[in-house]
Amino acid sequence: MPRQKKIQKLFAFLIIFFVIYGCSGKNDNRGSILIGSIRSDGKVAETKIYVYKQGDHTKEVTFGYSGLDIFVPIGTYDLKIDWRGTTKWLDNVKIEKYSKVKEQIVFPLGRLIVKVSNTDGSPADASVKITPIGGENGIDVQKNDKGELVSLNVKDLAIKVGSREDEIMPKLNPEFKRSEPTKEGESGKEGIITYYYRILGTNIDLTFSKSDDGSGNLKNISYDEKIAAGIAGEEIELNPGEYDVRVEHERITKWIRNVKVSDKQLTEQSISFPSGKIIITSDIPEQAKEAQVAVYLEGRYEVMEKGGKIGEEILIVPGRYDILITLNNKKHWIRGIEVNDKSVISKKINL
Repeated sequence: MPRQKKIQKLFAFLIIFFVIYGCSGKNDNRGSILIGSIRSDGKVAETKIYVYKQGDHTKEVTFGYSGLDIFVPIGTYDLKIDWRGTTKWLDNVKIEKYSKVKEQIVFPLGRLIVKVSNTDGSPADASVKITPIGGENGIDVQKNDKGELVSLNVKDLAIKVGSREDEIMPKLNPEFKRSEPTKEGESGKEGIITYYYRILGTNIDLTFSKSDDGSGNLKNISYDEKIAAGIAGEEIELNPGEYDVRVEHERITKWIRNVKVSDKQLTEQSISFPSGKIIITSDIPEQAKEAQVAVYLEGRYEVMEKGGKIGEEILIVPGRYDILITLNNKKHWIRGIEVNDKSVISKKINL
């Protein structure tokens, strides 16, 4: 029995040895890549790293994330480091047996703040959207009468609905891909394939409808012009460059064109919107304290434009309005009030 146990232990030891040796042997021809990414303000940038064979960027070999080891077979690679759609490349990265390549990548970053006011100088709420500059150096789109996107010009390339897949795809730089294409439908039958790109900070999706013979025609262009967004008075982080800024306040949209954002700098922009004031008073101020004032676009009561109380100034953009005053379940309407820029409309009601 003791001899049998020794044989069993020896046999178990040999199995463990060969398993460990075999597994380690498979990894003998590997090295690793470690990428650290930071912003120009010194904060950590969480990035995704795509690993391609040297000179071939059509499909990644593998991918990983900043701060973590990426193991690859020995060879020479090109790396794409992606931070929120901004990419940097490290070319000709040579991986040798047991080696570890370490690199730190710095992404430039600027900040933009848009200050919005009413014409009386008081601050105004507004949404801010950052878009690429239009024109020949940016992105130009055309829509039909239904508002559907029918063509897009980007980097001197015209992309039109109905164009053939084999005409468009070879002209698009594979480095602009933000993910692998997705397919719908079975092989050999009509199907759908969608390609995903990010060009000039803009997400562009191209959907092709494929027929039985394998050819594909462009069925749909999806275009998201927003690079970044925020609200008035708050800083928005951006890559250095020039942008068009769309500012929306209530029902009015204004543009600030060709705004330059520099690395490590805070860029400030100011814009003013027209506004007037509505003041509702009462013959019995004490009783009217609990009354609610609701301002609607004339004849349109689905959504309240502004709200307030008796005696308060209600700032609102120019237009024609109907006003509803509610107190103790009783309603009082004032209809057809016209508000102009810088005007003050005062109305008194009897409760």
